[in-house]
Amino acid sequence: MKLIEFYGKVTDDSSVGNVTEGCVRVCYFMDSCILISFGDVCRIHSYLDNPNTLSVVRTWSGSTVYFKVNLPKDSCPANSSSLNMTFTSATTDSYTWISTSDGWSFPGCPDDWNRFDRSNGISVCMKSIAFPTPQTREYAISTCNEINSVLVGVDSVAEVQWMRSRFLLCNLLSESYSDELIHRYDTDTGKYLFWIDGQHNCTGAERCDNYAWTDGFTTGNSAITEKTAFISYTREYSSNFV
Repeated sequence: MKLIEFYGKVTDDSSVGNVTEGCVRVCYFMDSCILISFGDVCRIHSYLDNPNTLSVVRTWSGSTVYFKVNLPKDSCPANSSSLNMTFTSATTDSYTWISTSDGWSFPGCPDDWNRFDRSNGISVCMKSIAFPTPQTREYAISTCNEINSVLVGVDSVAEVQWMRSRFLLCNLLSESYSDELIHRYDTDTGKYLFWIDGQHNCTGAERCDNYAWTDGFTTGNSAITEKTAFISYTREYSSNFV
């Protein structure tokens, strides 16, 4: 891991940032630091602040920035175009800065996660996880907790479409390869299904739209329909889950 200096300035930064003295050294030894910006003061930017709109514009004089990126020892790129702008966190998640016409933009989510900006102003990072064999909802929740995440609900059509694309990919792999890691989840439908957050407060076998979300991010139920989710109801041998 190295700090690379450029002329540049930070724009559209939603994170607070920390003002400190000796911040170059502090950032180098700080696991969560991704960027230092210099203007009138020095500011440290951490990926833990969830900086969804953190961008850097290239300049040719004045203020400078330091990117914390992965570089082999004793190596120095000839120019910025050959630079690997990837930061790896202490939890081994990788964040790759997105090149723009005039600088770089921080993705806000790890490289193998998908970001959704919700109408309530909250941005969430989503990732689908396939299990070797069918698992319970409790196991899904535990797996998310192990990677410092939560089982998340669905908030929009865009999220539903992304989830559907993951279903199709898993089903395609299960049909195309004899791989022990790929199994159809539902033996009745022959389709791969994923657990999401959400529980019905239904009292009978009829459909109801009373949902309880526990992830802390999701509200409403407009994205949950019989066309977009497998919905269970309270009756013998079933539960109120989505």
